[in-house]
Amino acid sequence: MGFLFFGSKMKNKIINLFKDRILVLDGAMGTMVQSYNLEENDFRGERFKDHTKDLKGNNDILCLTKPDIVADIHKAYFDVGCDIVETNTFNANKISQLIVAEKNKYIGILHIQSLIKEGII
Repeated sequence: MGFLFFGSKMKNKIINLFKDRILVLDGAMGTMVQSYNLEENDFRGERFKDHTKDLKGNNDILCLTKPDIVADIHKAYFDVGCDIVETNTFNANKISQLIVAEKNKYIGILHIQSLIKEGII
């Protein structure tokens, strides 16, 4: 039974669930991404096709260029019984994403990630 929550909206539900059982958290996002054997062009997508720096390994950018893969990974964790999945935003912060060279791109990554978690993507 997977569930989604944002902020403190689900705090009481989570606390009550913990009273009844141990909740299962997802596993390593990076390891799952590696299983797709993605190449530089996969990370770039159309959006970053002309970017001047290598993007391979920037898993967070996949929220923008391959949201279907991020959603598939989350679904795979729910399918095996995880209750909670974390966002694919390990490096989705302004400092880490400066290599993207587009101001506030990290906000776009966080937004796309929230759409994935809501099942919109």
